[in-house]
Amino acid sequence: MSSLSRSLRSAWPLLALLLCAACTASAPAPTSLDTTLESRGVAVPVTWTLPATSTPVPLVLLLHGHGGTRHEAGGFTRLADKLAAAGVASLRMDFAGAGDSSEPFSQNSLSTMAADLEAATAWALASGRIDGDRVAVVAFSMGGRVAAMATDAGADYRAMVLWAADMTDGPGHFVDRLGGPEAYAAMQTEAEANGYAPFTTFWGQHQQLGAAFFQDLNAARSLTALSRYPGALLFIHGSADAVIPHEISAAALAAATSARTSSLHLIDGADHGFGLFSDPDPYSAELLTVTLDFLLEQLRPQ
Repeated sequence: MSSLSRSLRSAWPLLALLLCAACTASAPAPTSLDTTLESRGVAVPVTWTLPATSTPVPLVLLLHGHGGTRHEAGGFTRLADKLAAAGVASLRMDFAGAGDSSEPFSQNSLSTMAADLEAATAWALASGRIDGDRVAVVAFSMGGRVAAMATDAGADYRAMVLWAADMTDGPGHFVDRLGGPEAYAAMQTEAEANGYAPFTTFWGQHQQLGAAFFQDLNAARSLTALSRYPGALLFIHGSADAVIPHEISAAALAAATSARTSSLHLIDGADHGFGLFSDPDPYSAELLTVTLDFLLEQLRPQ
């Protein structure tokens, strides 16, 4: 072997390391941007998280629940980071009256949530960063109703993951949460007369429920919409959920007869928040792992 060959051979590990470092330096880093987009003539706060690639990637839309925010106590933030690390973009938004929204909660309804979801989806697809054939949604609680109704309105989701979804036709168990049929009817009457009715949630949040909130909830046919959904479907529910009993997800699973694949994952001992709002946090790792594994399987190129 010549001295030149020996020199090149001994230098190769260093050259390879330098080349690898150069490749890493030139690759785009994962980014997370807090911004706003326009919907219904107002600025909707969103977080746009993109993986480290310039090629079109799958998209997951993250929909928070009633009284939640686009971060969901860090649960959606953690999921967005895990998705980006796996090469999947995500977009999450604050619905009216939630999080950084400038609107009062009295503007929050299924109609405004649906309009914001539609606007956010169009905004993401227009970026040129998204593979429009690989779009999925993760929806928490009331967000599940919005996701199901969106599919009936033409949204083409390859997969849906529903966390403790409030999946019924009409107001369903929400009547009980507001104190029973008489109390529910009285609150709707008050909202229609005064613009809103005050409501304190299970967690002590003070909200103003507008007339449209009640009207939309009464007219909603979320479960019927879900029964027509043809994609992949995963329900995740806590066995100890006292806000939305896990039997609601079981009934929705039975109704999802058009789904390409469907299943229910129960997290033993978890309540409605899946530990996201607890310290210590005993259940969210399972929630995020099951969600991520399902999404990556369903969003693979076909």
